[in-house]
Amino acid sequence: MKSLKKLYKELGGVDCGWYLFKRLFAVLFPALSVNRYKLLAQKVNGEMPSRCCGHESVIIKQVLNSDYNIDWFPRSLEIIQSRFAQHAICFVAFKNNQPAGCLWLVLGPYDEDEVKCKFVPQKSAAWDFDVYIKPEHRLSRIFMYLWHEANQYMRLNGIRWTMSRVDAFNDQSIRSHKRMGAIIIGSATFIGYGNLQVMLSSVYPFLHASMNKRHRPTLNLFSPRDHSKLA
Repeated sequence: MKSLKKLYKELGGVDCGWYLFKRLFAVLFPALSVNRYKLLAQKVNGEMPSRCCGHESVIIKQVLNSDYNIDWFPRSLEIIQSRFAQHAICFVAFKNNQPAGCLWLVLGPYDEDEVKCKFVPQKSAAWDFDVYIKPEHRLSRIFMYLWHEANQYMRLNGIRWTMSRVDAFNDQSIRSHKRMGAIIIGSATFIGYGNLQVMLSSVYPFLHASMNKRHRPTLNLFSPRDHSKLA
């Protein structure tokens, strides 16, 4: 009971309910998948001193498709090829010449590879995703170096906001994003069973069902400032 109370305190009533739903159906229907995300928007930082917090043993590189090594991180070749086909940008942190982490950006629409959904940031906004730091570097500043480099890139390309999705059940990650200035702009839940997927979202179209990869919902995401103008 104490753990349930703690969960309720961390996630809130709605997300706690979805979490229990996911755990229950994982036992009753193992083939059923439940993915619930918080949709976040974060303002791109202003001009920053180059490599203000860098370290000589860490180098951040923008890696092209031809240079990417599939053995660097636990992502399949199919997923990596799909990302580059969508003109996604991959930043890789190398520590002592060994890959330590990565961060992906796309300056336009992005077809998600975990669920069937197209995320479309609006009005000078980008989509950042799949920040991965190898376990042995998760207590280091690798993430900050990657984030700094990505911010510099977006600022130089006229991007004012970056948007992302975070697992709604990962309270630690959500709090970490908020400390960096991220604002929750919505949520989306995807329930999948075989080829069937049902989406429930706080963002239009709110409800969507599909039976194949070609028929996927499109979520147009606006910055908090644009949301207020639309209200």
